Amino acid sequence: MKRFCVKCGVEESTDIHIINGLCPKCFIEVHGVSKTVKIIKIKYCSRCGAIFYDNKWISTVEKNPEYIVKEIVLDHLKFGEGIKIVDISVDLNPYTNSTIKVNTIFEFINRFRFQYELPIQIQWNRSVCPACLKKAGGGYSSVVQIRYINWDEDIVRFIEEIDSMFREYISDIEEVKNGYDIKLIDVHIAKRIVELAKRRWKSARIVESYGDSRKLKDGSRYSRLYISIKILNLKEGDYVILDGRPYRVTEVSEREIVMLDQNGTLHRVGINELSVKYMKSRIKTRNLEPL
Repeated sequence: MKRFCVKCGVEESTDIHIINGLCPKCFIEVHGVSKTVKIIKIKYCSRCGAIFYDNKWISTVEKNPEYIVKEIVLDHLKFGEGIKIVDISVDLNPYTNSTIKVNTIFEFINRFRFQYELPIQIQWNRSVCPACLKKAGGGYSSVVQIRYINWDEDIVRFIEEIDSMFREYISDIEEVKNGYDIKLIDVHIAKRIVELAKRRWKSARIVESYGDSRKLKDGSRYSRLYISIKILNLKEGDYVILDGRPYRVTEVSEREIVMLDQNGTLHRVGINELSVKYMKSRIKTRNLEPL
């Protein structure tokens, strides 16, 4: 005689295993997941879409809403003895109150696997994250100062990409002489922009400093982070004036620039040295007559 589930009566088969007198579905309902909450409340930022989880705001730029909600749901699931979760997926309509289908795969006693669908009501609560509050007030915590020698389309594309990737963290982008000032509400994003710039240009000098120091109400001091990115985007064939003398660029590398003077002598100038000279003489390029 085949074994059967004492709760629902279903008989054991190749697809249904009886565990302690119960089929997997009834076993879960009696011992495990049935104890999960019926409603999960999730706080989100109505401006940027960030979701509050694990005592912090998580940007949906870095992690999509489905991934974050999946982690929140997992925190609310309760399992009986001998049950562990193998996989979970959610059918989500972000920021809209609805009942979602949570598709789960459980494993029983390290042997049997069973797929189970849980209906869970998601209630989204509107809020505004600290970053958006700061941005709305025109505040910013860091400034990335991008300066270049040669204007080219790559500079413009880079600024457009940064604006697209980190728009919710950008308070303002100001075009200045030979560059841009990017004001940000998050210092971590400022450092990410620096890394992207270093990958884009072989010759760039990075300098960090702090300014606009002021005392806060709690007695601590606050300073803005300034990161200067000097893009020494000289190209082979450029003609430059450096220290009042004309040169033609013959080679560009991550560490140095090789230039030819009027007498045919090669000169190797390190990136750091070139950056200092650049600040003093504002290297002129391309508009000069060939040597």
